[in-house]
Amino acid sequence: MDFLKDVSGDARATAARLDFERTATRVERVDPATSARARLQAMSLGRELRARRRPPESYAVELESLTDQLRRVLDGPGAPLAAAPAGAPS
Repeated sequence: MDFLKDVSGDARATAARLDFERTATRVERVDPATSARARLQAMSLGRELRARRRPPESYAVELESLTDQLRRVLDGPGAPLAAAPAGAPS
């Protein structure tokens, strides 16, 4: 059963990453600085995932949240990104 959980978590993390990349690319046309900040946060999350300090499910949840924040930028002005997660480069 752990194998199925791992596969499910990996699939969700991959889907979240693809969705994030598409959204970040769209935001980059409107607000390059916000897109860059989001990409830095995503890179930090990816490093934690690869170092096995963060499980795939947690990575996916954080990346989905970051993607939602980027979508708010596309929806209208005045929706800045939340503070960087703990341990993220500033």
